[in-house]
Amino acid sequence: MTFMTQHMRYLSLHRVIAGIVAQDVEWPVMVLLHISIWK
Repeated sequence: MTFMTQHMRYLSLHRVIAGIVAQDVEWPVMVLLHISIWK
């Protein structure tokens, strides 16, 4: 998998997750999720 493909896949996943939980989850939690995804 190329970096660009992985990056686009991550962006779409992030957009879906954000759309679903953004109303209920504080942004620091999203930051922690972002960090856990990249680790």
